[in-house]
Amino acid sequence: MKTQELVPGEWGGNFGVAQRILIVNPDKRVLAIRRSETAPSRPLWWDIPGGVLEHGEDTMEGVLRELEEEAGITRDKVGISILDIGSGFNDKDEYWVTACYTAEVDSSEVKLSFEHSEYKWVTPSEFLEMKTSPRIKQFLNKLIESNS
Repeated sequence: MKTQELVPGEWGGNFGVAQRILIVNPDKRVLAIRRSETAPSRPLWWDIPGGVLEHGEDTMEGVLRELEEEAGITRDKVGISILDIGSGFNDKDEYWVTACYTAEVDSSEVKLSFEHSEYKWVTPSEFLEMKTSPRIKQFLNKLIESNS
């Protein structure tokens, strides 16, 4: 089967596929990573590991790659399951489909990339009070709901 590459703007706008992952430690706290002050969007906002799925990339490979790049957590340390999928326009009028996964880790050890300046382990409810995107809040609420 031949695939057609998406060309931004052909259907009247930009389109992207992203993946995020909520990391939960043994104390049931979630990893919050803070975007650096030079981040191209939402500098100094709190985030979770994730990013753009590259063209032709396997979804599981993509989220594991982002997890290792952004938090230094390797694939042998996590068991992953899908939590939710959301879609909508961002503040740049780009349309995104975002899959969010959850993973439990045995350790709270994190090694940040240059993209992030700080991290902390917080409860999902504490994370909801932090400066983060509406999409991250959607995923946090889904995690809370799934654990009740």
